[in-house]
Amino acid sequence: MTKCIKPPRLLAAILPLAILLVFFFASCGGKASAPEEAAQAPERKELAVALSLEPEEGFDPTVSWGNHEILVFQSPLLTYGLDMNLKGELAKSYSVDSTGKVYTFELQEDVKFSDGEPFTAEDVVFTLKKAARTSTFVDYDALEDVRADGDYRVIVTLNKVQSTFPNELVRQGIVPAHAYNEDTYPREPIGTGPYVLKQWDRGQQVITERNPYYFKNTPYFEKITFAFLSEDASLAAAKAGTVDIAMTTPVLATVQIPGMRLESYKASDARGISFPVLKRGVVKREDGLAVGNDVTSDAAIRRAVNYMVDRQTLVEHVLNGFGQVQYTESDNLAWENPEAFITDNNPEEAARILDEAGWADTDGDGIREKNGLKAEFNILYPSVDGTRQAIAVVFADMVKPLGIKVNVEGLSWDQLFLRCYEDPSVLGTGQLSPMTGYKLYSSHYAGNGFNNVAYYSNPVVDNYFEQAMAATDTTYGFWKKAQWDGLTGTSIKGDAVFIWFLSVDHLYYVNEKLFIGEQRLHGHGTQWQIVHSIENWKWAE
Repeated sequence: MTKCIKPPRLLAAILPLAILLVFFFASCGGKASAPEEAAQAPERKELAVALSLEPEEGFDPTVSWGNHEILVFQSPLLTYGLDMNLKGELAKSYSVDSTGKVYTFELQEDVKFSDGEPFTAEDVVFTLKKAARTSTFVDYDALEDVRADGDYRVIVTLNKVQSTFPNELVRQGIVPAHAYNEDTYPREPIGTGPYVLKQWDRGQQVITERNPYYFKNTPYFEKITFAFLSEDASLAAAKAGTVDIAMTTPVLATVQIPGMRLESYKASDARGISFPVLKRGVVKREDGLAVGNDVTSDAAIRRAVNYMVDRQTLVEHVLNGFGQVQYTESDNLAWENPEAFITDNNPEEAARILDEAGWADTDGDGIREKNGLKAEFNILYPSVDGTRQAIAVVFADMVKPLGIKVNVEGLSWDQLFLRCYEDPSVLGTGQLSPMTGYKLYSSHYAGNGFNNVAYYSNPVVDNYFEQAMAATDTTYGFWKKAQWDGLTGTSIKGDAVFIWFLSVDHLYYVNEKLFIGEQRLHGHGTQWQIVHSIENWKWAE
């Protein structure tokens, strides 16, 4: 098949910036071209990193910064270890009372913000209260009260048991109560993270410097510059030797670059297609957006295509092998349910499902129909994402022999959102929390932005979610039952709300002399994930 690469005109538009950055990096300590200077590269205390995603709203974790557990300038109360178990960061420890509603956090002492002022419980209280009002990604629905008990203890009270509350805090950076200004903080963040922001040239780069007050080990590099380049320009910069780390994609990762190695990290970063489960017109939104799809509202269509597709072929041809087959949004996580998995690439089973449901090609045009309705629907994908485009195109080819016609359409994200409740869309997910499934399938989140775009509602599943949220054990039993309990669930054997295809490995070209530390499992989003280990980056000995 033809691999999808961004059109050459995009590279032509970005290359001037890449060339400009070549000179910038050379002037500020980037790779030298002269042999005698190159030999001194391991002594450099500066790095250049190429990423393509710029946080447009800035670096305020009480609003949007930190969605993927990435906090260069701030620190959270809790974080994940390499084993993906929760551990303390700004909190030394935490406990929850017998009701499951009251959490006590014991805080690190002698921690300072990057302006030299001490970190105390007051800052945690301020941050959580502020984020509860303004955060766009951390779930604070259950937060009732947060108060300080002395300088280094915080008491958080929930209005209901929420077992995932500690997981949510992994994504919440703490800001200073004494120095927070909502107008200036996004571009001038003060925090307890390993680096401080010194310069932000919007659309081009962020320059960071080592935080002299960092409470853990002192980072090796004094200065790290993050350049915002397109995927093609990032690869060009890596080839030119002007960056030390360059994010890349499975399509571009087949290139060998002298002096750099390709690092591939497993990720809970699933790609799939959402299927509207309601008939058109059943739900009326106040904003007028259409909801429902008469074809995909038939569960037989959704199950059949799940059995029909060959996921391993998608991994090999769309991702060049840089990924894994995926059957649910929870694969390879502690709450996965293997009982929900199937054997795909099974056209006989797919055809049987449609035959029994009454879908048949009676007029010989190659498309099945039922009660006069053709088995035909659109698949939308964001036009800026070549991988999702390839998934949509290959999916359409795979289900065509089954008698299902799929029309593939690329749109901007804004355009896609206007139609995502009526047309199946190629979406991604993979937060490292069971809350991912809750937001995808709970009726509570139906039509809430890109949450539960299918408008799925199953009382049995909703009940499992509520029990899971109230559970105090760590077996994730109710989360698993929500996927498949032997009779119903969100997965393929149940209501088949999505067709999940694969998870994407996160890929980076890295200077062969650079040590970037051990990486834990990456979550959704291929951009900033590598910086989880930023405080341990150094030149290899």
